[in-house]
Amino acid sequence: MEDKANKTEKATPRRRAKAREDEGKVANSKEIIGVALLVVVCGTMALIMDWAGGNLVNYCRTVLGGLHHATQQQTSGWYTDLVPVFAGFLIPVGITGGISVLASGFAQTGGLFTLKPLRPKPEKLNPLPQLKQMFASKQAVIQMLQAAGKVVVITGLTFQIFMAEIKAMIGFSALTPIEILRSLAGAIFRLGWRIVLLFIVFAVIDYVVKKRKLDKDLRMSKREVKEENKQNEGDPEVKKRQFMRRVEMSRGRMLSEVPEADVVLVNPTHYAVALKYEAGMMSAPTLTAKGKDHLAARIRKLARAHKVPVIHNPPLTRALFAETEPGEEVPDRLYGLVAEVLAYVYKLRGRIQ
Repeated sequence: MEDKANKTEKATPRRRAKAREDEGKVANSKEIIGVALLVVVCGTMALIMDWAGGNLVNYCRTVLGGLHHATQQQTSGWYTDLVPVFAGFLIPVGITGGISVLASGFAQTGGLFTLKPLRPKPEKLNPLPQLKQMFASKQAVIQMLQAAGKVVVITGLTFQIFMAEIKAMIGFSALTPIEILRSLAGAIFRLGWRIVLLFIVFAVIDYVVKKRKLDKDLRMSKREVKEENKQNEGDPEVKKRQFMRRVEMSRGRMLSEVPEADVVLVNPTHYAVALKYEAGMMSAPTLTAKGKDHLAARIRKLARAHKVPVIHNPPLTRALFAETEPGEEVPDRLYGLVAEVLAYVYKLRGRIQ
């Protein structure tokens, strides 16, 4: 286990993805979900208040108007009529509230759903570390301070609104019951939206704290970063061996072209290039192989073994080696010099009389 003091590096994308998929670790604030629920519920109630409130007022008028001379049958009917009145409140609030909880959770976790964090672990069977984390950890202190802050702020805000509304309440005796209900509802909504704004502030702070804590928990040591880079990019020694194997295979394919070349130019020992030209099939002479030092010696040896002419031409050899890769046509500026060499070779072979 790496010492936390050594974990000074930011988590890599792979580390974050692994923590997300295997451990379910994401920045997730319950305060965000609570605020989303509160905002949506208050907004829904504000939208349906006129309609649902009107139904409630009509129901109250019916009940209060017939209360003195109601029969048992009428009383039973009132209970039945109360169901759609409350349903008019509860169904829209329940649907929109549920959607807000799912949407806010999805926005934070990206739709992550895993049961891996719920798997039993031996270390979780010991209650002492859990109790210590609940009551003596820094996170527990922060949560306690947040809760205390909420209580103080909400209590103060409620008292402030109550003192502002108390003058209006003195005049309630001159109002009808419906007007009193509307006044109380207005005061409650004003209090509710102010509390919502405060909760939004608390939720943002909580999310930032959770995000920073997650970043700190996912920090890596320099050794872990190095090991991960090695896993991602491959062991340098293995990569080196693979590269050398590819080079050898490429050289093998290149050297297989030497016996088919028309001529090999040399300089005289350090450089060697093989050229080939097939009239009607190639638009210009092509360099089929090139090498330096020991590879140049192998090209010369193959050429002599297969009776390919070897011509000493240091300036042209160096120019072709520097400017042309195997499989490429010779540069235009060297075409004339190469043509002279090929003509000489063809003459030696008796292709030109």
